[in-house]
Amino acid sequence: MADDRELPWKKLEGRAVEAHKAYVDALVAWERVIHMATCPRCRPDGISSAEHQEQQDLAEAEKERRRIVYRDLCNVLGYFPTRKDVAIPREDETWCPKQRGH
Repeated sequence: MADDRELPWKKLEGRAVEAHKAYVDALVAWERVIHMATCPRCRPDGISSAEHQEQQDLAEAEKERRRIVYRDLCNVLGYFPTRKDVAIPREDETWCPKQRGH
């Protein structure tokens, strides 16, 4: 059983792991927005280049916000907690559903 003094540290570590998951999710979302703007097969009709750029800027800002939260938590911890369940999905699971025939 964890010592009472370890509990705040474990909670902080848990928050860092959750922040890392949120950062990875935002990174994937940002990359998808870029893909949608640049793939001729996936690019939605009727959306201007300016609208695509705005979507990219918003997604990048969210990615950076989440990266900073994660970085700051890791700075307090003094290390980067690692978990095997936090990863960017394989390319064939995330990119260009139209090229996969879906």
